[in-house]
Amino acid sequence: MADVKLLGLWYSPFSHRVEWALKIKGVKYEFIEQDLQNKSPLLLESNPVYKKIPVLIHNGKSICESTGPAVGRSFFLKGEEQDKAKEEVYEMLKVLDNELKDNKKYFVGDNFGFVDIVANAAALWLGVLEEASGVVLVTSEKFPNFCAWRDEYINCITFKR
Repeated sequence: MADVKLLGLWYSPFSHRVEWALKIKGVKYEFIEQDLQNKSPLLLESNPVYKKIPVLIHNGKSICESTGPAVGRSFFLKGEEQDKAKEEVYEMLKVLDNELKDNKKYFVGDNFGFVDIVANAAALWLGVLEEASGVVLVTSEKFPNFCAWRDEYINCITFKR
């Protein structure tokens, strides 16, 4: 059996992506919680350039995260820049909402898949960012299918630690 470790944070949507993919594939792994204020030697050795999580270590070889959230600009910009960023997010959410029409439980139907993994940041943190910033991007009136998917994703017990 391969030696698989995941360096991450329990609250990181990026760590969750990797965890869900491993669980879907049935790969056993060791989750190693990281403290980003006091980075471990293993993290610094595994990701010496960016020194960020998540890092998947497979048989001693590390694979580092390379994607990042695009929605954040909507919460941190102001005025016209924020309005423009929000419109861009609305267009993306319309696409996602449309893909979930016909009462699909997940993006590919009744089975959890890759798109669900990639969209986890929206499921896990969008509401938190909305509450913290006072900027509301997602409502069940605007995006009913996406909101139903988000609730299903958050309440899914299959992949909880």
